Amino acid sequence: MIDSPFNPHESSPVAAELSVYSGGQRRLVVPLVSAVEVGRQRRTESVPFYYNDQNSIPRLVVADRYETQISRSHVTVSPLPGGEILLQNTSRNCRITVEPGRELLPGKTCFVRGVARLHMQHVTIVVEPSEVTERMISLGTPRPLSQSSSQVFDRGSGDQGTSLVATLGSSFDAEQGDQLMMWLRTIAKLFYSASTNPRFLEDALHAIDDVIGLEIAMIWSRVDSDWQLTCSLSCGDVQTSPADFAAEFDENIRTELANDFAHVLDRIGRWRQTVLYHSAPIAVEPPSKSPHHAIVASPIINPQTRVVGALMGLRRGGQPRRDRSELITRLEASLVELIASGIRFDWIAPAEESVPPKTD
Repeated sequence: MIDSPFNPHESSPVAAELSVYSGGQRRLVVPLVSAVEVGRQRRTESVPFYYNDQNSIPRLVVADRYETQISRSHVTVSPLPGGEILLQNTSRNCRITVEPGRELLPGKTCFVRGVARLHMQHVTIVVEPSEVTERMISLGTPRPLSQSSSQVFDRGSGDQGTSLVATLGSSFDAEQGDQLMMWLRTIAKLFYSASTNPRFLEDALHAIDDVIGLEIAMIWSRVDSDWQLTCSLSCGDVQTSPADFAAEFDENIRTELANDFAHVLDRIGRWRQTVLYHSAPIAVEPPSKSPHHAIVASPIINPQTRVVGALMGLRRGGQPRRDRSELITRLEASLVELIASGIRFDWIAPAEESVPPKTD
C-alpha cells in the first residue's frame, strides 16, 4: 500500500518565472504568482509585448490584433502548490503544443510539474518554477473502452491528410509496416480477450513489454486513496508479490523509486489523466543532465468515473539505445494509455455495492 508523501492542501503555489520568446529572442519576463491570461492584442490594448497586472486576472499580450492564429484569450497559465502549473486552452478553435509533443485542444486543460514550454504559432511561452527539478506532464483524460458510450465509432471526415500514410509519410518502409502490424495485432488480441481471459492482466503487462519495451510494467489497484501493487512484469517474469517486485531494485534507489511511484499515483488519482514523469529536467545537452528514470502511468476508470487502478511503466537511463533526452516519448505514453483503456476495471476492483440502511 502506498500513501502519497505529498499533501497539496498544505502548501502554497511555488513562485515561477514566465518568459515570452519570439523570433529567437526573449521579449518579456514576468513573475508568475497567480493565474495569467495570454492572448493577442485587443482593440484598446497596447501593442505586444505587453503585460497588464491591473485587472483581476493579469493579462499578457503576445501578438497584434491581426494575428488570427492566436486568440484574444488563448491560454490561462496558473501556478499550483508543489511546483505544478495548470494550463487551460481558452481558445475556441486554436491548439497549443506543450512539449514534449502534447497537443492541448480548445477547451482542454493539462498539468505540468517542472518547466512548461508552450508553442502558439511564432510565440513560445516558458514557465520555470523556482524550486522544482523534475518534470511531470498530464496527457489528457482517457475514455475507458468498458463504457458503453465509447463503443460507438465516430464517422470519418474523409480528410486524406489524417490517413495513416499521410501521417507516417512515404518513407515508412515494409519492415516498419510489419512492426506496426505486430503492435496492432498485439493490442487487438488483448482487447478481444478482455471479457473472458483470466490472465488478462498478465497479458496487458506483456503487451506493454512487446509493444513499447519498458523496463518494468505494473498494474496498481486503488481503494479510496490507497494504492496497492497488483502485479508487475520484469525481464519477462510476472510478479504478484510486492516484496518480489522490490527485490528487482538496489536498496539505494528503492526509496527514491517508491517516492516517485507515490508521487505519480497521487497525481493520477487527483488529475484522472495519463501522466508522463521524468525525474530530472529534459535537456538535450549536456548529456549528464538527462533524466535517470522516467515513469508513465494511465488511470483505469470505472463507469462512475472513479480511478480504480493504473497501468504504469518504468524506464531507466543508461540502457542501450537510450541516448535521447526523453526516456519515454509522448507516443509511447499514448500507447500505454491505449492499452490501459482496454483494461476492465472489475478485473482489479470489486463492483461497487450499495450499503443497506441500518435497522434498529
